[in-house]
Amino acid sequence: MEVKLLTNDEYGAFFKFNADCYPNRPNILERFKFQSLANPFLKPEDGPLVLLAYIDEGQIVGQLGLNPEVCFLRGKEFRCFFGYDLFVSEKHRGQGIGSLLVKKAIEKYSPFFAVGVSQSASKLYSDFNLVGSMHTFLWFRKVSSLPKLWFNNTFSTPGSSPTSKNSSYIFPKNVSSPTHDFKLVSSLRNWPNHNWNGEVMELSRSLKFLQWRFFSRKGHQFYVWRSRGSQAYFVVNIVALKGLRFLALVDYRISIGKDDFFRDILSICKKLAKEAGCEGVVLLSSHTVFDRALRKSFFIKAPHEQKVLINSPLPLSLDQINKRESLFLTMADADFEFSYGLV
Repeated sequence: MEVKLLTNDEYGAFFKFNADCYPNRPNILERFKFQSLANPFLKPEDGPLVLLAYIDEGQIVGQLGLNPEVCFLRGKEFRCFFGYDLFVSEKHRGQGIGSLLVKKAIEKYSPFFAVGVSQSASKLYSDFNLVGSMHTFLWFRKVSSLPKLWFNNTFSTPGSSPTSKNSSYIFPKNVSSPTHDFKLVSSLRNWPNHNWNGEVMELSRSLKFLQWRFFSRKGHQFYVWRSRGSQAYFVVNIVALKGLRFLALVDYRISIGKDDFFRDILSICKKLAKEAGCEGVVLLSSHTVFDRALRKSFFIKAPHEQKVLINSPLPLSLDQINKRESLFLTMADADFEFSYGLV
């Protein structure tokens, strides 16, 4: 058994392995180019950070991707890595391949975060520390949308796509709440790179991150608010969720203390969802302040949480973690957005 980083001469075998692993995943090549090659936090010497496990015959039997990120916590900045697409071929499971991939990852790439670990993979991360969790919240435009989502979740085939008379919806250039006006932009000339909320761990939203994550691909709608040196933004996209059309609140950056600001963003998203003919709004929340605002705005929390684990401790108290006051993460962190189909 051998574990090594993906190299150019292994691309063909790697893409074939991924096609076998994820038969319902479209655009494997495009996703790889975006996620694994274009990441602005990759160093020149890194190359694609994908670990591959080989058996003696040179056959790929497992993989683990690593996304380099920059984290902020209490004014300090540090490089970290988020794991994604841990997969071992079915006939080679139970041989310690997954454990070996995780072990090799944390030997060189640390701090290492694992997010949304499945029940079957949880034992691989038994030595990791819990630092928080993320919940999916949904708002339904009509009462009939909830049973429709349940029915599709139970009976629909994977990869089913939604249809809508408003599939060519054009997002407005300006959107407003009673107290805040946001402008749709297709690029940014400058943007401050700073720790938005000092007492929680959050990932960098530098200009190069925003340009890569939201402006280099079609579909994202970036709305920004600026006033007297202050700024905030939110990003939406129309996605397919269990064959239904939803507006995804992909990313948002505000001060956690301004929950009224967040409720304004939710109000705007509801309006956009109605105009675009969506069944509702979907997003991820990692902090109790956002949880409360979502409940007040009639969002429903999905039953399964996505735990956030790390291989080395952070200066966060157990009380802070238990109260869900330790993290500010969104759908744009890790690879959550990729689990939805684009419309």
